[in-house]
Amino acid sequence: MESPRYIKTHNNYEWVVYDANVSCKYIYVARNPKDVCVSLYHHCKGFSVFEYDGPFEEFSSLFLEGKVESSDWWEHVRDFYKNARGMNVLFLKYEDMHADGIKAVLMIKRFL
Repeated sequence: MESPRYIKTHNNYEWVVYDANVSCKYIYVARNPKDVCVSLYHHCKGFSVFEYDGPFEEFSSLFLEGKVESSDWWEHVRDFYKNARGMNVLFLKYEDMHADGIKAVLMIKRFL
């Protein structure tokens, strides 16, 4: 596959392929956990493969316990923020991108 390549994923930090000998750049966008929970709730209710049809109150408890599709949100964000493997990561927050889109685009431009 020719460069550059783009891969979108919701994988946890430890599941992201990384090779120190290969020059890769990663853009991580974190989002407010409340918004993530609501979005994921509708996502899970919208696809029969998840077999979830319960109320939001129950789902939010599962989310807080890390028992949903993408596992524990708190660990997911923390691991990318700490970046233990030293990957070339630009860590952005969705709310900051929404508040100042031009600044976010310029940050991404400089990073790439």
